Amino acid sequence: MIQGMDAPVSPGSRGYMAYCWKKESKTESLRQEFKTRVLTLTKQDVINAVKQHIKPQFEESTTVVFAGKELIEKENLTLKKEGFETLPIYS
Repeated sequence: MIQGMDAPVSPGSRGYMAYCWKKESKTESLRQEFKTRVLTLTKQDVINAVKQHIKPQFEESTTVVFAGKELIEKENLTLKKEGFETLPIYS
């Protein structure tokens, strides 16, 4: 998340980003406050957020992975060993 916030902005996009921030009332101080809050998250904070926001929707969701077949097969071995459902591989 932080990488996306700190990514360089091309000169051609700076005006558009400034417009969007102004339109959404995202002042520099609000953006900095958000970044600080993200940086101070604990592992338990992230676990709680996943339990609250992602887990309830997980069964109805779809997982899409763009990776090479070899990588997915390798991860499937790990998932299987740990007792999880493996990912189907489509070409």
